[in-house]
Amino acid sequence: MVPLFGIFGLSRLLLHEFLSLAIPAAPPTSWMAVAMGSIGAGIYEELLFRLFLVGGPLLVARWVLNDQSAGLVAAVILVSAALFAGAHTIDNPRWFEWDSFLFRTAAGVYLGYVFAYRGFGIAAGVHILYDLIIKLGLAAL
Repeated sequence: MVPLFGIFGLSRLLLHEFLSLAIPAAPPTSWMAVAMGSIGAGIYEELLFRLFLVGGPLLVARWVLNDQSAGLVAAVILVSAALFAGAHTIDNPRWFEWDSFLFRTAAGVYLGYVFAYRGFGIAAGVHILYDLIIKLGLAAL
């Protein structure tokens, strides 16, 4: 969890784009809406980008290729992280900015390693907690 905030803070210091790292959305009606959105996004995105796009290819590659290398893990995680970052701009390509893409890619790499070495539940929990802190914190500004 702490590395996500470190990546966030570093990108803020280096790129001066604090608010561009969050996808603009209609303001929710309550903190409960923010919490439900964060929980849903955390579970869905970890299921899709980590369990299916990291776990699936790793399982197949280890079974078919008998490859246990760290390079394989890194390559699969990097591809998944780039897809994760790109998916956050699919509904409105005008939102694409390199700093936001690189931040989300770095976050995807971190979450990919959390998933690979700690499991789905921990990765989803970190994602949910991060979303809650960021979204509720931005709503308080």
